[in-house]
Amino acid sequence: MIEVTSGRDTILNFEDGIDYFSLGSSVSFADLRIVGNAAGTVSAIRLESNNQLLAVVKDIGYTDITEADFV
Repeated sequence: MIEVTSGRDTILNFEDGIDYFSLGSSVSFADLRIVGNAAGTVSAIRLESNNQLLAVVKDIGYTDITEADFV
């Protein structure tokens, strides 16, 4: 679960279309900013309001992480 108060998560082996992110009650997809590194191998999920790092997702490009990946 991705939650503002739980610290940073590191997520490995995320499979787009198979795996999903769960958001805590204090955050919605609209509150997030998803960015990636230049190589497209690591994505970061940040809180838009203050740039707080919520999760690092390895081995997936940031453009592959969309609202459909969140439940």
